[in-house]
Amino acid sequence: MTFSSQSYSRITGEDEDAQEKAFTSQLTIRPVEVRRRRWWPWVLHGALIGLYTIVFLTWAVSLRRSRSFQFNKCASKQSMYSPAHEAVHYETVRFNGSLDFPSPYAGPPSPAIDAAWDRITTNNALWTIRLSDDDLERIHKAGRPSNVRYRPEDGGGNMGSIEVFHQLHCLNMLRKYTYPKEYPELQKLWTTRPKFIRSHLDHCVEMIRQNLMCASDIGVISYDWISGWDKPFPDFNTYHKCRNFNSILDWAERHRVHVPPTHIQRLGDKIDLPDAPN
Repeated sequence: MTFSSQSYSRITGEDEDAQEKAFTSQLTIRPVEVRRRRWWPWVLHGALIGLYTIVFLTWAVSLRRSRSFQFNKCASKQSMYSPAHEAVHYETVRFNGSLDFPSPYAGPPSPAIDAAWDRITTNNALWTIRLSDDDLERIHKAGRPSNVRYRPEDGGGNMGSIEVFHQLHCLNMLRKYTYPKEYPELQKLWTTRPKFIRSHLDHCVEMIRQNLMCASDIGVISYDWISGWDKPFPDFNTYHKCRNFNSILDWAERHRVHVPPTHIQRLGDKIDLPDAPN
C-alpha cells in the first residue's frame, strides 16, 4: 500500500498577520451588514406609513371639499342665485316652542331685547351690498336703467341687500306694534300717516306669509297627553335642518357697503320707474 506524500510548509509571521487581518475584517463587516439589513424593514414601513398618511389626508381634504360643494349645490337648488351662497352652512337645530321659553327676542320690550333685534335687522335699516352686472343678470334684474348704482368713486356696482334681513325687519315691525305704548314714535306715525303705516304692516304680513309658504316646512309635530289638559298638546320642540344664521350675518357684515347717504344719487336722466315695482 502506498501513501501519497503531503508536504507541509511553515507559516511565516507575515502570512499569519495577513490571515488574522482578513479574519477580523470579516468579523467587523458582517455585523454592519446585519444592521443594515435590519434597518431596511423599518425604512420600508416608514415610507409606507408616510404614503398612507398622504393618501388619507388627500382623501379627507377632497371629501371636505366635496361636501362643501354638495352643500352649496343644495343651497343653489333651494333658492335663487345669491352671492351669499358661499356663506350657507347647514346644521341640525332643535326649536324651543315652549310657551314660557325665555327667548332673547320675545317678551315685553327692554334695552336687551331691542339690542338683539337691532343686531339682526341692522337698526331697522337694510344693509346694502355691492352687486355686479353679472349678479343682476342672474337674478333677472339686468338692463334696467332704474337700477341704483354706486358712484364710480365709491367703487361702482349696483345696490342690493339680502332678503332675510328685510323679512326680520318686517317681523320686528309687527312685534313693535303689539306694544304701542313702549314705542310711541310708531304710534305718532300711525296718527300722522295712517295709510302709509297700514300698507307697510300689510306688506310685512304678506312678505312673511309668502316666505313661509315658499319654504313650506314639512317638519312633523307630535302630540302628548299633559296633566290638566283635556286635549292632545302639540310638542313644538322639533328638530330642523337650518342654515347657520350667524354665518350669513357675518357674510353680510363683511360685504356691507359703507357709502354716505349723500353719495346715493341718480346717475343719469329719465331713469325713474313710473311707480314702485309690482
